[in-house]
Amino acid sequence: MRFVSNFVSTVVVAVGVLCFASIAHANSLIPDLVGGAPVAQGGGIFRWNYTVDLSSKSQVQLGGNDFLTMYDFGGMVGVHSNSALWTATTAATGRTNSDVTPPDSATFLNAIFTYNGAATIVGPQTPIFSFYIDSTVSAVSKVYYSGEDHSAPPGSIDLQGNVGKVLGAQAVPEPAFFQLSAMLSMGGLGLLKFRKKKA
Repeated sequence: MRFVSNFVSTVVVAVGVLCFASIAHANSLIPDLVGGAPVAQGGGIFRWNYTVDLSSKSQVQLGGNDFLTMYDFGGMVGVHSNSALWTATTAATGRTNSDVTPPDSATFLNAIFTYNGAATIVGPQTPIFSFYIDSTVSAVSKVYYSGEDHSAPPGSIDLQGNVGKVLGAQAVPEPAFFQLSAMLSMGGLGLLKFRKKKA
């Protein structure tokens, strides 16, 4: 009985820790949805406007392939950077810094913004650029994003990545890991109830 109770507690705590870790981010490129909701454009299209901050101890460089990715954006039909210094593209998977592992389904498109400016920009910069994504989805949920830039002096200039969640149009359910963890937790609680009844 005590073993089962301890097991269930351990699973719940572990899931909580992993969920928190999955949405934390280091200093880097951080998007924010303007106004907290998309703007209707007519014809069933909704425009999701974002600003992006470059935090302190970070910088973007030409040739460094510094980028920001918005993953699996629901109903995406168009993407646009409001700055000539950032190129907007789409892809089924990636781009992702090798230090982070956000969920990324090949079924839904990602919006990717890559820095192509000639000058190094050192943070903090609020905002460093803005962009929008046009979508057929208006419901506000949360989507994953990740960025890659460089650490700023003093110290060595190294690649760094971040990952987090931001308001957006979700295209996929929560990762299977979270569903499996929830099933294990419920199974453990069911076993605990069965053992109590048996005793």
